[in-house]
Amino acid sequence: MDGTNSCWQNSYQQLFAGCSQVLAVEDKRSRFAWHLSDCFQKESGRPAFPYCDTKSAMVNCLRMLSDNQHQVYLEFLLETNSICYQAHAFNDKMERLVNDLKNSAEYTEEQLGLIEGKTHSVKNVAQTTKDAKDHMDVLSKNSEAVYNTSKEIAHSQSELQEAQETMNGKFEGRDGSAS
Repeated sequence: MDGTNSCWQNSYQQLFAGCSQVLAVEDKRSRFAWHLSDCFQKESGRPAFPYCDTKSAMVNCLRMLSDNQHQVYLEFLLETNSICYQAHAFNDKMERLVNDLKNSAEYTEEQLGLIEGKTHSVKNVAQTTKDAKDHMDVLSKNSEAVYNTSKEIAHSQSELQEAQETMNGKFEGRDGSAS
């Protein structure tokens, strides 16, 4: 089985090497059909095609075929155009898929860059928010200290005012008794 697979692979390597040449140059098209026909013969248990030197004209090689082998060759020769067009369409589709994949990867990379930038911005906002909270905590503690100090001052002023009123009352009582 490996022998037949390599036969087909070798034949199709000619196709992938240059389908445009296979279609443009009749000799290459004939040789491609020859190789495919030979693989078919081998795989189906029929006698392989005779050796055809690459330097020899295809007309000379074709004369060595039996009628049955020649018929198989003609069938493959007629299919070479279709095979080439299918291979060309496959290559075009693969190129489009690769380009789409490349574009998708570039877009994804761009989006990841944007996400990274936004993540950095969110981290900055979070840090700014934390800093603001810390400042608010300090401000709240300072405000509480000012409030407590104000209460103490107010209480001291109230005590001072009471003491002053008491003293005033004592002075007035003395002043009134002296008159």
